[in-house]
Amino acid sequence: MGVLLHKELGGLHVGKSEFFRSRMTWPFAKIEIYHDKIVINYLFFFNIEIMKHHIDSIEKYVRLNTGVMIKHHNQEKSPFIVFYSLLPDELFKKLKEAGYPVKA
Repeated sequence: MGVLLHKELGGLHVGKSEFFRSRMTWPFAKIEIYHDKIVINYLFFFNIEIMKHHIDSIEKYVRLNTGVMIKHHNQEKSPFIVFYSLLPDELFKKLKEAGYPVKA
């Protein structure tokens, strides 16, 4: 595993779509940012690992709270992934600094 650039606790929506998803509230999800991948752990033993080259864009997802939507083309992973941070602007900044395609 590479060098950890940033990690934080938060919430998560993950599933097939905005309407068919599982929801985890803070602090049941954790995001870890590496130079070459993003790892999201949730409910203590599940994880999603997405390589940077599979990520198409990272965008703001605004509903009641602001989330970080990860759009990707890895068909082995859930297509709908939104991580909720207590400081979303700071998380967008960290992702951009790590070279991810942020559109926020």
